[in-house]
Amino acid sequence: MCTLDFPFSEGSPFYFHDNLLIIFTLELILSLAKKSKKLDVLQHALVPFHTILTKKETADLLKKYAIRLVDLPRIFEDEPATLALGAKEGDVLKIVRNSATIVDTVETFRFVVIRR
Repeated sequence: MCTLDFPFSEGSPFYFHDNLLIIFTLELILSLAKKSKKLDVLQHALVPFHTILTKKETADLLKKYAIRLVDLPRIFEDEPATLALGAKEGDVLKIVRNSATIVDTVETFRFVVIRR
């Protein structure tokens, strides 16, 4: 069993278990995020471009595809990307993802709802 008192136990100079190192790393990241007060998830390389549609853009989208708001896929208001954008219930998000196929990008739309 690994102890935090003395890292060089059990006959190995680097006895810390991998999971323990991961926990320490995550605690360091969380403490840095708390100090900076804001961690911008939208700047991460793996997060696609998100934007909030205006009411006119939303109406045009619904008319173009002959759908209702409730027909759109949903995204929760408390998810990191929606929190970073400041999206509220009833907003529509446009998400632009890079594509590995013949087209460069793919646009998807999400309807913001409150998690119940």
